Amino acid sequence: MTGRIVVYMAHDVMTADQAAEFLQTSRDTLLRKARRGELPAAKLGREWRFRRADLEAWLIEGGDALRGRGADED
Repeated sequence: MTGRIVVYMAHDVMTADQAAEFLQTSRDTLLRKARRGELPAAKLGREWRFRRADLEAWLIEGGDALRGRGADED
């Protein structure tokens, strides 16, 4: 397997506050879903980061609906 370099623009990677605003939800709900693995995210030290493309794909695929949960659970 060859190494691959992926370059992301600064606006492609979001903080928890930015991702919560993008998804129009609370920061608490966003972080709870990230900790449970219900939302695509990466933890860098003590901070969570979210890729816009991953969140968009998650929404297109139905988000929580794919896991047998209602979207209004939280």
